[in-house]
Amino acid sequence: MFMPWSSQVKPDGVINRDEKVFKFARERNIPVVMLTSGGYMKSSARVIADSIANLSKNCLIDLTISK
Repeated sequence: MFMPWSSQVKPDGVINRDEKVFKFARERNIPVVMLTSGGYMKSSARVIADSIANLSKNCLIDLTISK
């Protein structure tokens, strides 16, 4: 599906959007599954990594690896 506005979203917008979605879900005890997309270029991969780091910094996700 073509979304003409998708190319207009800046990296900070992606990070802010993800944070808002995760906060909304956390406040309502709604489980979240995050499926990344667009990580096929280095620039996209950086935005995804920065978003995940931001979510972790704000205690919205736990990056601990369980054994």
